[in-house]
Amino acid sequence: MHRQEAKVLADLDPLILAGHLPVPRLRGTAEHGPWFALVVDDVDGRQPVVPWRDLHADIRADNLLLTGESAAGDGVMVVDWPHACRGAAFVDLVAFAPCVAMQGGPAPAELLARSRADGTPVPGRAGRGYPPLASCPAVNAAQL
Repeated sequence: MHRQEAKVLADLDPLILAGHLPVPRLRGTAEHGPWFALVVDDVDGRQPVVPWRDLHADIRADNLLLTGESAAGDGVMVVDWPHACRGAAFVDLVAFAPCVAMQGGPAPAELLARSRADGTPVPGRAGRGYPPLASCPAVNAAQL
């Protein structure tokens, strides 16, 4: 992964140097046994002030289990967390949107319009127009 990042940064260097990308420049790499490190410009900065949260980073139909454990009987449990990370709340929703469309749901733009920028559904609008989860080919019987 870091070797790939080094290749990408090297390819982007002309744009970074010209000031067209707000990305630290790659100055070199260091490798020792299984370890590989990037040497990049030091950046004087801080994390943006956003509501960071735990992200699943791989939400799709086969990583959701219907539990029925909510007042409306439509509870969902999210499983399979090997790619978990921290990030802005909207990231999981944006990554999930194409998967919903591929399973017969609304187009990504429509799904995103039904949600708030922080990734939480708009009351009364989320869920409408989605196919029943049982009709999604990637969902097997054990998940229903």
